[in-house]
Amino acid sequence: MDSTHSDTYGDQESAAYNAHYGTVGFHPLVVFDGVTGEVIKAKLRPGNVYTSNGVVDFIQPLVEHYNEKFPETTPFVRGDSGFAVPA
Repeated sequence: MDSTHSDTYGDQESAAYNAHYGTVGFHPLVVFDGVTGEVIKAKLRPGNVYTSNGVVDFIQPLVEHYNEKFPETTPFVRGDSGFAVPA
């Protein structure tokens, strides 16, 4: 799981300045399969939100799905330090 930055040009709704990247754009959340690298889930967010903002609501349905579909396995979610918040 990670967040990234996607530059925008013009006047797109919800595009905002991100000081870390120094540009205007979006700051989406994405989840990739660790084995295949395929995108599992993504959410477009305004460019000025913090990395972990909304991450629990974003990932919880996915974890619940895998727990239900594959009860014999334990999901492993990896994120960078931006996701290390109490929630």
